[in-house]
Amino acid sequence: ALTHKHKIVNDFFNKQRGIKGLKVIPLGKAVRKCLEVFGQNGIIALVGDRDFSEKGAVIDLFGKPAILPEGPAAFHLKVGAPIVPVFMVRNPDDTFTLIIDKPIEFIPSGNKNKDLPELMSKYNITLEHYIKKYPDQWYMFRKFWIK
Repeated sequence: ALTHKHKIVNDFFNKQRGIKGLKVIPLGKAVRKCLEVFGQNGIIALVGDRDFSEKGAVIDLFGKPAILPEGPAAFHLKVGAPIVPVFMVRNPDDTFTLIIDKPIEFIPSGNKNKDLPELMSKYNITLEHYIKKYPDQWYMFRKFWIK
């Protein structure tokens, strides 16, 4: 998770996550800790539509180049972990619906330079579907599309 600049805000978010039994892995230790959690048959949730590392890949989304995180695809290619797209949708009565889509099907060729953007593009098909279906539920708070 992204660490907030203000300790009070960061502590609040981490406390809320902890109440629900979620363990937060700070970005700086993410790869090693994710491998550890995966090795213990844990579930890892990675953000698939916002690149916080500023090292993301340029992949088309809605036909325009956008900067997206490599994490989910890179992790899949490294350890074979399935990518299961999950979306949270706010309902009109302020309750939420959790949508768990089918895992992304992908057979790696062994060439990471080819596989990474190809897998990310497959994920984007699902992302585009849900953004089209719930356009009012998705907002980008930082630079996303490349001009």
